[in-house]
Amino acid sequence: MQRAPGARYLEQARGRIHPGTGLPGRRYEILVDTAPVWSGDEPRGVTPWSGMSGAAVFHEELLIGVVRKDRRPAGDSRLTATRAVDLLGDHGFRSAVHAATGTRPLPEPAELTRILAPLAPGYDDRSPATLLRADAEVVPFHGRERERDRLVAWCEEDGPAVSALILSGAGGQGKSRLARWLVTRMTGRGWVAGQLDRPGGMGEPAVEDLSVLTSVRRELLLVVDYAEGRPRELREFLRLVHRRSPSTPKVRLLLVARAPGAWNKDPMRADPQVRSTLSEAPVVELGHIAAPDRDRREAFRTAVVHFGGRLDLMPAMRPPNGADGAPTRWAEAARCLPVPGTLDEDRYGNPLDLQMAALTALLDRGTPHTDGASGTPLEERLLDHEATYWDWAAPTYRVDMSGEKLKRAVAAATLCGAADRGEALRTVTRVPELPAAQHSEIALLLHKLYPPPPERFWGRLQPDRVAEFLAWQAVEEHEEFLAAMLSGATAAQQEQLLVDLVRAALGHERAGRIRDGARLLRRIETTAGEAGGLHAEALRGCLSALPDWDSPPLERFARWLTGCLVAVLEERAVPRDPAERVQHTADLAWAWHQRWSWSNGSATPGGERAWILRAVELRRSLTLADPAHLPTLASSLHGLGYHHSTQGDNPAALAAEMECVRILDDLARTDPQTYRAQLAAALHNMSITCRDLGHARTGDFALEEAVKIRAGLMGPTPERHRRDFARTLAVLADVLGRQGRHELAVAAAQGAVLHYRQAAAQDPVWGRPLLAWALDVLAEHRVRMPGADDRSDAIARAEEAAAIQRVRAEHYPERFGVDHALALNALVSRCLTVERPDRALPHALEAVRVWRAAAEDDPASRAGDLAEAWRTLADVYRALGDRRRALAAVRHGVGLCRRLPDASSVDRRRDLARHLWTWAFICLDTADARNAAHLVAGVRPARESLAIMRRLHNGRHSYPDGSPFGAAGTLSELERRLGRTSARAMGALP
Repeated sequence: MQRAPGARYLEQARGRIHPGTGLPGRRYEILVDTAPVWSGDEPRGVTPWSGMSGAAVFHEELLIGVVRKDRRPAGDSRLTATRAVDLLGDHGFRSAVHAATGTRPLPEPAELTRILAPLAPGYDDRSPATLLRADAEVVPFHGRERERDRLVAWCEEDGPAVSALILSGAGGQGKSRLARWLVTRMTGRGWVAGQLDRPGGMGEPAVEDLSVLTSVRRELLLVVDYAEGRPRELREFLRLVHRRSPSTPKVRLLLVARAPGAWNKDPMRADPQVRSTLSEAPVVELGHIAAPDRDRREAFRTAVVHFGGRLDLMPAMRPPNGADGAPTRWAEAARCLPVPGTLDEDRYGNPLDLQMAALTALLDRGTPHTDGASGTPLEERLLDHEATYWDWAAPTYRVDMSGEKLKRAVAAATLCGAADRGEALRTVTRVPELPAAQHSEIALLLHKLYPPPPERFWGRLQPDRVAEFLAWQAVEEHEEFLAAMLSGATAAQQEQLLVDLVRAALGHERAGRIRDGARLLRRIETTAGEAGGLHAEALRGCLSALPDWDSPPLERFARWLTGCLVAVLEERAVPRDPAERVQHTADLAWAWHQRWSWSNGSATPGGERAWILRAVELRRSLTLADPAHLPTLASSLHGLGYHHSTQGDNPAALAAEMECVRILDDLARTDPQTYRAQLAAALHNMSITCRDLGHARTGDFALEEAVKIRAGLMGPTPERHRRDFARTLAVLADVLGRQGRHELAVAAAQGAVLHYRQAAAQDPVWGRPLLAWALDVLAEHRVRMPGADDRSDAIARAEEAAAIQRVRAEHYPERFGVDHALALNALVSRCLTVERPDRALPHALEAVRVWRAAAEDDPASRAGDLAEAWRTLADVYRALGDRRRALAAVRHGVGLCRRLPDASSVDRRRDLARHLWTWAFICLDTADARNAAHLVAGVRPARESLAIMRRLHNGRHSYPDGSPFGAAGTLSELERRLGRTSARAMGALP
């Protein structure tokens, strides 16, 4: 307020802070662009700025100081301001702000306001769903102590100047809220910390000028939420910070994403340093919060109370009725709301589920007609209440529409978004069954329902899980909705639509609604295939964002997606511009490589090989013109070698792997920090192939080099290389075991188990299957170790491995049932080796059940495995002395072997001989001199086994395990006990 004689006037000053002024006095010196109008005959002591003291000084929307006094310079206007950072140092000021706003004020870098989201919570009390937004911070943050400590330690640890970490987890686990907590914590410790403002759409948003970040001279923490959908911003930021001087303070990049995937493991168009930083970033996965029932009940009460206070501020939400039937305040209803007795269910370990349960339970008090059945998903119940807000807002913007049509319009805005009013209007026009006369009004209503981010016309329903559930409902409930939304959509809209629907499908899967998720993915494939017109940029963005999850429906969808991307890129005309032509070739090579990597053995014969060879061919052509493409060529050669090795073509695998090693070795000599980890991986694979080809010395040398490199990488940054180091240790254990150095083999296997266990704690999806493999390796070498304790421990390790595979198979028996059965086979073998058939019996019975289920689904491939499971069960019963059950089991196996479609093949005849030999051996082993009938029962299978072996030998085929001398010896002993001669049997042997 400008003070003048007899009056006060509003005045707004614009100016700039003079660089470097006022530092000794801890103040800002503001040079005002235009001084206020002044007559010059005012009383003494009054200046044009009298009354301005105490006025707020803003930069953008950030308070940076408070005007103190007028400096009265000659011929200019200059004000002095107290700095905001000094105000924050005053306890009374902080307390006053907190009392007035409920938020503790924090310093934010004024230079970064254009690219960083505000630290303060966002107050947007317009609808129930907004209360669940992470940036609203309605419910106090609690729990996750271990993850908090881990993130702070990562920020402060010594290590590379630039380091990235991925914070992953299913929707609703609290990733964004934990990231906001970390920003606040590190800001309080003197760091420059903030979250990169969220883009308006998922596509390829315009990259803001991130170069200002290079001017930061303090430790910098940058959080990137929805990292899987922001590849260009990640590349730009990492490219800039990698070019900074090595003497500048450390930079930490926290990437918040649902899961790792191609976006970080094989980032498109990334230079080698960026690729290395992203691909080697450790992962911290947030799982369910394990808490006692009393803690969950307390968390429920806390959430209800805070929601009640905010619902009272929402005009759209009709107040609930009290006990007397009269309307009352939401806060009062919250205090009286009982806590449900189902909070001990596993799903309430997800923070969002617990808070949604609290919010919907409270909202149900205001609208009793809402379906609150226990089987109704929480997202569906919340959307029923959110529709109250939509219906309330519609008349304000002259929209005469409600119910399903309005819900469909909100779903379209959520799925597609819109950059401007024109795009919004075109999108509304495509939504089925909306009144054409009101398209403009509907577009404006959707603009007002949820606040849009900068440079966007439509905002988005949040939390994301609720938005994704709404999108799924719209697709399920209206046959034409998905096709209409895809048709005519921009590349950015198509990408956001595809990503949201894939996330919705995976959300169903995580919630146990596996059929709903799989049906949605198939619906996308069918509809998009019929509609056509998919943009390459949309396909590429969706593919990059796919998570690395063990999900058969997701893998099938990814194979379809990569096929579409390859087809679109192959059909494109080759650009005339040389730079564009190179980029097109690089994109096409990336697409072929991704198609191969997602194939997972499901392609037609020769298909996978053609795909990875095409990627190698394209990248080799790029390398001939520009050696900068050598790293991507090495990546495809690595994949080609792996493919050849899985197909049994070891010579071709070794050729590809040796070329890959040569390339990476040259690159690592000039830039070891970027390429050492990739070189170790290539050496690791080459060592395995060399041993398979009999080149033991070369293989051992390659493995030793891989161990040295990975051990060195573990020193400064163990989390980034833990999984790879563990894999190398497990392979090393096998090598040492073959050399008879069992103690060293056990030590290496123990190291692998230790590191995989730590990796599984952070990333269960990836870590637990690898932990099961390492446990089996450890069990195998424990068995070979002397000492009862060690041998007993082998069973415990094998049982743990089988338990891990059992959990995986329970979710996807068709995909992981075989892994479970193989783990059971190994476990039974370990038990028999240490002479504990009592421990083996339940696992052998379980193996038969699992193999039987696999054989029912795929009899041609798995019936032989089922027969072998029966033979193993017979061995267990024989060891237990149960002859009757042993014979019954082995007869099952023999019967299966005889009925197999390819029973006449060499492999099947060899299996039959093994089963018959086991049958004869059971008769011999469990018989005594007083029971000749048992001995007689074994003669016929022994003779048949021996005859099969003889025919295999005459046909120059190898014998089954144990050689025919074992069968002949069994027959000889049977006939000896029966008083017959077996010279005939022995003489028949070659």
